[in-house]
Amino acid sequence: MDAFLLEGKEGIQNSMKRAENFKDEALFTPFRVAYHMAKKNYAFYGFTDMISLLQDCRVPYSTSLYNDDKACVEMVYCMGKCLMSSTLKKVSRSPFFGVLIDESNDISKHGHLIIYLSYLIDDCIPTYSFYGIVHVSDGTAKSIFNVVLDELKKNDFDLPKLIAFGSNGCSTMTGSENALAVSSVAKNSDIAITLEKLVNSIATHFNHSNKRLAELRITQEDLACPILRLEHTFDVRWLSRASAIGKVCSSLDTILMHTKEKAPSLFDDLSKFENIYCLFFLADILKGMSVVSKLFQKEFVDVTTVSAIIQKEINLIQQYYIDPPDVDENELILDTSGYSFLREYGPEKGFLFYLRGAIRGKKFFDIEIERDIFGMDLMCALEFQVSFPKKVITSLQERFVDNSILSKLGVLVPSQHPLLEKALRDYGKSEAKEIASFYGKMKSLEIINSAALTDEDDFISEFHSFKQQAAIRWVRFSLPDVATAIACNATWRDSYPNILIVCQIALVQ
Repeated sequence: MDAFLLEGKEGIQNSMKRAENFKDEALFTPFRVAYHMAKKNYAFYGFTDMISLLQDCRVPYSTSLYNDDKACVEMVYCMGKCLMSSTLKKVSRSPFFGVLIDESNDISKHGHLIIYLSYLIDDCIPTYSFYGIVHVSDGTAKSIFNVVLDELKKNDFDLPKLIAFGSNGCSTMTGSENALAVSSVAKNSDIAITLEKLVNSIATHFNHSNKRLAELRITQEDLACPILRLEHTFDVRWLSRASAIGKVCSSLDTILMHTKEKAPSLFDDLSKFENIYCLFFLADILKGMSVVSKLFQKEFVDVTTVSAIIQKEINLIQQYYIDPPDVDENELILDTSGYSFLREYGPEKGFLFYLRGAIRGKKFFDIEIERDIFGMDLMCALEFQVSFPKKVITSLQERFVDNSILSKLGVLVPSQHPLLEKALRDYGKSEAKEIASFYGKMKSLEIINSAALTDEDDFISEFHSFKQQAAIRWVRFSLPDVATAIACNATWRDSYPNILIVCQIALVQ
């Protein structure tokens, strides 16, 4: 009898646990659905249908309430507040934090700021979190600064810990003249604007007609050309220019063959030698710039490498498009048809390299094009090839003008240290002094005052010891590796407190 009662009691308890678990699952179901819809950017009016589907599939759901789109909005709002609260706590525990902003316009053309926060978890792991979207009355720098400052004050941020600020090339924040290098130059070049319109017209011609698109693909297959879908360019996605122009250049022979019969007006514009040369030049330079841009879009970018990457790109642009190529005095200037040979500009195996093999006299492969026998169109194209890169270089130099101190932080990356002990002895002395001086002084911006972040003398002393330690144990370490090694080890943390602070500053950038 007792055993029976005990078994019955255990059965009741298990049933109650199952009921409780079912209740918990049923309670969380609508929140999971709302979270999924918000994350996937689905319209909230589909919330009711999603709940109905789950009920049909016998997913635990205990109430007929809170199953409409208004309930979905409320749940997303509550979850957003919880996530924001969690983020703010993490930021408050971080030794430093940064603010990243970008502009956005709604359908009414009202300006907004998208704000992200950069901070460290466990004093060494760089992390980025979405903060929110705020309205701005105008695009002046003062207005932007005040809006961001008010947001930080509203949530009681420790302003002296604000150590980094970045904007994603937004024209309303940095001025239209200082927008993303290639994008701003392209928008202020008549030739670039004309060619962009031509590329978009070509994409429209083919993509708005299944018949024409099929004919183009058949021609591409017959000529063993890559099957590429032509694209439009978009102002909000400047990298689209590289892809759109590159695809036109890769398919130019098939496009010329089609438009000569089907779209004479497009053919007339596209078959001009000056336009062809400039398109191939733009395809080359935009491809190079898009590679650089994608480097900076990675989850983590070592700020100590930014200066070297930009300078390398500037040097390549100068070498490929501005400096005249070496010319053999005995080399023929004109081809057999009396037209100028194209000089060896651009990277090897690039679009201009390909163009030199495709142009013969007045023909692009077997298609006759419009070309001036006196070379005036080539001169105009070469003038554009020189003026456009010069403006890109100037824009890059203006945009990355403040990276000198960040590039010097490379002396804290052991993988960049010289391997020979003799070379290591004097390595980084001048950089260490400049870093110590920069971060060892109080900084002030408007109402934000920051005390000296490091001790100058202690930093220089630590750096001398740090180099020796790095050569023994940390030879292949990157900047995050150094920060982790110091932050997570009490001995190293006590030995290199100033080195750790500068590493943390670099990781938040």
